[in-house]
Amino acid sequence: MSQVVRLTSTAPAAIAVLQLSGPNAESWLTTHWIPNAATKSSLAINHIRYGVIRCESTNIGDSPNNGGPLDVAGESIVVCKTATDTFELHCHGGPTASQRILEQLLRDGFELVSWSDVLSSTSSDTIANEATEDILRATSIRTAAILMDQRRGALRRELESVVAYLREEQLEIGIRILRELLERSEVGQHLISPWNVVLAGPPNVGKSSLLNAILGYQRAIVHESAGTTRDLLREQTSIDGWPIQITDSAGVRATDNDIELQGIHSSFAAVEEADCVLILVSPEQGWTVAHHQILTKLTTQNVILIATKSDVADFHAYPEDLNFARVSTSLNDPSSIARLLSCISQVLVPLAPSAGQGVPFRREHSSRINECLSLLDKREILRCTDSLQSWICLHVGR
Repeated sequence: MSQVVRLTSTAPAAIAVLQLSGPNAESWLTTHWIPNAATKSSLAINHIRYGVIRCESTNIGDSPNNGGPLDVAGESIVVCKTATDTFELHCHGGPTASQRILEQLLRDGFELVSWSDVLSSTSSDTIANEATEDILRATSIRTAAILMDQRRGALRRELESVVAYLREEQLEIGIRILRELLERSEVGQHLISPWNVVLAGPPNVGKSSLLNAILGYQRAIVHESAGTTRDLLREQTSIDGWPIQITDSAGVRATDNDIELQGIHSSFAAVEEADCVLILVSPEQGWTVAHHQILTKLTTQNVILIATKSDVADFHAYPEDLNFARVSTSLNDPSSIARLLSCISQVLVPLAPSAGQGVPFRREHSSRINECLSLLDKREILRCTDSLQSWICLHVGR
C-alpha cells in the first residue's frame, strides 16, 4: 500500500511538506508531476526538482472521483527523492495547496498515515518521538527550540542522571533533579497549549480596548455603553515567545438583565480557570465591589493589577494588602503596553528553561515524576530506580 503523510503542521506557514512512499509513489509522480523544462532528467536520491502537480479539476460539471480532467495549471512544488520509492513534495504553506494535493492522492488510492505512526515505526525513543510531534504544533521559535532540546535527549539525559545518582545512593541529588524537572513541567505543558490569560473588571474600565492593544488590531467592539461585552471573546497570540490565549470577559456589576447576568457568570468561571488574571481599575471608578467579587473567584496567584488610562490620571487605588504585580497603562503610550506584556511573561514564566535543560512537556511525564518522588519520600529507592530505568529503556530502545 502506498502512503502519504503530512510532515509539517496544518497551520498556515511558508512551506508545507507531504511525503509519498510505496510502490505507486513514482508512477503517481510520473502522471501528475510536470517538471520544469530545465530539469527533465529522472530524480536521483537527495536531488531536488521544481515543477507543478496536476490535480483533477473541481470546476462545476466535473466529477473528480470519476477521473475528471487534470488542471495543468496545478500547484507549484519542489520534489525531492529521499529514498527508493520515497519522495517529499514541498509546496506553498497555505492550507489550500497541500490539501488539494492530499485529496488527489487519496482519490488515487494512497493511504493517509499520521506522523506519529511514521515515528513509532522508525524509532523507539518515545520522548524524542513525542517532542517531534509537538514541534509540528509549536507556534513560536522559542517553544520549538525547547521541544527540539527534548528531541535531542535533554529530558532523557536528566532522567538517566537521576538513575545514576540513586544507584550511587546519592538520594538528595536525585530528588533535587526530579523536583527541578517538575518545576519546569508547567512551562513544558504550555509549549503547544496556550496559557489562559483573562481580562477582568467592571464595565468601562478598558478591557476590550486593552485586548485590541495587546493583539495589535481591532478585535473587540469598544463602546462607552456598559455591558457591550456580554460573552467571552477569546483570541490567541504570542507574548515573549509563549503561546497565550487571552479572554475579554463581560464587565462585572450589579444588574437585573438576564443576558448580562449570564455573561457575568461566564466571567467568573473564566477567572476561576485562568492561568493569569489581569484585573483592570480605571481612574473614574477606582476600586469597586466588583473588584472584590473577582478576587473571591481567583484560583491562581498569577494576578496583575492594571491601572488603566494613566494618561488621564496616574493612580494606585488598590487595597494595600494585595501582593500582586502592578502596571499602569495608557492606549496613548505604546511603551506601557510593552511593559504590561513583559509583566505577563514574567508572571507566567518567572524562570525560563535554559538551552539544553530537560523539560517534561507532556502531562504523563509529570505524573511519572510525581510517582517517583512519592516512592523516594517513602525511601523505596529500588522501586523508583526500576521505574525510571524501565521508562528510559523504553525510550532509547535498549
